[in-house]
Amino acid sequence: MAAADFLILPDRQLCTLDDLWKEVQEMGDMRGRILERALRLARVGSESPRESKLRLLLVRSGLPEPELNADLFDRRGTFLARLDMSYPQWKVAVEYDGRQHASDPRQFEKDADRWEGIRREGWRLVRILNHHMQGPTPEAPQLVGEALWEAGWRPRTLARL
Repeated sequence: MAAADFLILPDRQLCTLDDLWKEVQEMGDMRGRILERALRLARVGSESPRESKLRLLLVRSGLPEPELNADLFDRRGTFLARLDMSYPQWKVAVEYDGRQHASDPRQFEKDADRWEGIRREGWRLVRILNHHMQGPTPEAPQLVGEALWEAGWRPRTLARL
């Protein structure tokens, strides 16, 4: 699924989701059926394998499908951020921060300014780190679910939260 997300990212324009579907359907064997399952999970817009994994964790836990890599502008129309994932209806932004975000001082300063701008516009910001996505019960869905709940989202069933 992450490989498909990579291939169909518009910035790379390596192929489209339709192109992948055609190739998989032509295979027709067991490999084709396995790839079909992965393609059903692929989404245009995921920019890294970790973002793909995070999106899948969120959706499989019962949270709504997030928008991927949407641009956020302030009230004056000035670009603020490209959000890894977002729920505009509830003004919840989800950012996956890899190790480079903490190890590069310039990147950290840039990120901190971006986080502040997002919050100034009234958005809740959930920062997800690698450890939030690990283990038998990853913490990431709980963190995002809590932010969505605080913003007014309600699941169809409460059993998953």
